Amino acid sequence: MKKRIIALSLILALVVSTFAAVQLVGAASSYLKEGSQVKFDETDSLYYGIPLGTTVDELVSHFSESTTQIRRDGRTISGESLVNGGDTIRIRSGWTYQTIGTIVTLGDVDCDGSIGTSDYATVRAFLVNGE
Repeated sequence: MKKRIIALSLILALVVSTFAAVQLVGAASSYLKEGSQVKFDETDSLYYGIPLGTTVDELVSHFSESTTQIRRDGRTISGESLVNGGDTIRIRSGWTYQTIGTIVTLGDVDCDGSIGTSDYATVRAFLVNGE
């Protein structure tokens, strides 16, 4: 009986957390302040319209939530750090943070924070070879 209660509790927790995450991602565009230059693609959960050289503080200022995090490689970045393509945006939901989208920066194909020859080579290889 005790195992059954634990199993039902775990299933209920999974269903509730999944529902909360779906609600959160579905409302991801509503976290942007009205008139923001940052746009949200709901199909792929991508935030775009973010110019190269944008700092974390500048990007976070476009969001209405004061509990917005920007993460790179599993670590939170902040302040004057520059955002790169591939960084993720997280919003606090209850006691945890949920990822609501990924940053796309125009031209930065390799997500290193700058536009250079490696971006050109990647695009060229894709166009010429389809890879």
